[in-house]
Amino acid sequence: MTDIYINNGKIAKFMGAKHYFKDSHKSMYRFPDRDYRHRDLRYHASWNLLMPVAKKIIEEYYCIINIDDLIRAGGRFDMEEIYTEVAESIKEIEEL
Repeated sequence: MTDIYINNGKIAKFMGAKHYFKDSHKSMYRFPDRDYRHRDLRYHASWNLLMPVAKKIIEEYYCIINIDDLIRAGGRFDMEEIYTEVAESIKEIEEL
């Protein structure tokens, strides 16, 4: 399994999804609006999915996601860097 696959599962659980197996082998996540296959979680590729996670980390756990380290040339945010920072923050929260 790749880090993205593992991290997306952890992020889904952090955001309140319930993990279960369908047909005893398909890893699934149940959200209030629908169910997703694990492989279809796209936190690493969607600002619309990733930013609510960052917001929850900052507001509920008072963790600082270091924005200065995430800004790239031209003042643009790098999604991969923010995704990595979010995944690392969730790991720290899990260890509390």
